[in-house]
Amino acid sequence: MDTEYKIIGGDGAEYGPASLDELKNWIGDGRVAGATQVWRSDLALWSPAARYAELQQALARLHASVSPATIHQSLRAAGFWPRLGA
Repeated sequence: MDTEYKIIGGDGAEYGPASLDELKNWIGDGRVAGATQVWRSDLALWSPAARYAELQQALARLHASVSPATIHQSLRAAGFWPRLGA
């Protein structure tokens, strides 16, 4: 039996089961990040994706493809009220 994976998406929903190749595609699509909770069938526990050796190379490629300029463009200054609430 092949190892199956599940993830908890950004919306809090569970997705899967998926194969390792599918999971790597999800990483490439930006659906899975290092902090995404992943369940692996042979371990039967949830851990961050970055803890799985078989995902680290795909996660590193994703991280390398995000330039600092892209990150800067996605950030915006918080207004007065959000800063006050913080």
